[in-house]
Amino acid sequence: MSNIVIVFVFLGIVLSGCVAHSPEKELALRSKALNYAECEEEKDCRLKWLRANEWIDIYKTYPVTVRTESIIQTDGPIIAYANPKPSIRIERQEKPRGRFVFVIDVACGNSVGCVPDQYKLMISFNEYLNTGRLIDIRDVEVPK
Repeated sequence: MSNIVIVFVFLGIVLSGCVAHSPEKELALRSKALNYAECEEEKDCRLKWLRANEWIDIYKTYPVTVRTESIIQTDGPIIAYANPKPSIRIERQEKPRGRFVFVIDVACGNSVGCVPDQYKLMISFNEYLNTGRLIDIRDVEVPK
């Protein structure tokens, strides 16, 4: 009997960290998260790629397995099912007229969401690349 109580207490603790957003907040977060950083001058592009490397070293939940001039990627969970820890992939994609966009993809194996929240991670990443200001993901404002 006590084992059952322990299991339910454990599940309650685990699930309390997985807070789903309302559809409206989800859409607002996604919109803000997909506002990717861009560059066109070589100096700015180098600075933003340096910041991308710094940012992933701070927020990664798995080791970095790929680090090139155009891709940074972390490992992911061995068993993806219900794993809330996110894997992260950052790409520096070339656009027409010598411009680049920095695309971040954050994914986990948890249907309720990632911990830390994937949209807050993306917003933090874009903010850091654009401004150099590192914001704690707990301080990322959820749009209303």
